[in-house]
Amino acid sequence: MTPPGAWSTAEGAASWQASLAQRQQSLAFVTELLFAQAGIGPGVRALEVGSGTGDAALLAAARVGPAGSVLATDASAPMLEVAARLAREAGFTNVSTRAVRAEDLDLPPGSFDAAISRNCLMFVPDLPRALRAVRTALRPGGRFAASVWGPLERNPFHGAPIAAVRRRRAIPLPPPEVVQAFSLCSRAALADALRAGGFARIRLQSVPARRSARDANSLPSSRCWDFSRRRSARRPGTRSPANGPGSPPRPDWSCLASSSS
Repeated sequence: MTPPGAWSTAEGAASWQASLAQRQQSLAFVTELLFAQAGIGPGVRALEVGSGTGDAALLAAARVGPAGSVLATDASAPMLEVAARLAREAGFTNVSTRAVRAEDLDLPPGSFDAAISRNCLMFVPDLPRALRAVRTALRPGGRFAASVWGPLERNPFHGAPIAAVRRRRAIPLPPPEVVQAFSLCSRAALADALRAGGFARIRLQSVPARRSARDANSLPSSRCWDFSRRRSARRPGTRSPANGPGSPPRPDWSCLASSSS
């Protein structure tokens, strides 16, 4: 789910969609594992929490086929408008969208066979409530697979700028979105959240999410994270110090969790 605020505007949705190619490249392996762990296949009724502009939802729609269905949910209505348009343009008739916060999901019990969430749960304010809602929506034995950002030290693209700021000043509260993104990087925290949501047979694994670019200019522009309330830690278009000139590419890492209802 895309956090409210800047992303909940048409401009924010367009900015997010502009980095589609980079997400497809860096999250391809993560996405395939999500689908495999959740059991996304022909005829499956699938729920996605935090669909954004529909990257994974449209891939799932192709997997479940005309006998299946995908409900794409997100807190941002403008994001889902993009997702719905892309679904129509691709000819998918098995995709529907619903603008709703994860913790406010209110779906008929047992109405889905599988649920996925890619890099969303760490932004959900009331995660236990959201996970309980997902579990309720799944049929008995239905599976939920989710990915979150891994440990800060294993995510140099964002981790290095955060570490640089922390060496100079305290991170303000509430933390910037890029810091909040690491709120579930602990395996224990993620497993505890899933158990609190009523899930069982939880499996966790670390997954690489490689970023590649021809040069600094071809990297997606980063948002100006305001760590000090007065200045940003990185200007748009500048590269992370973790991958400066002559540095070998280093993968970021995600933590993938799968569980059963």
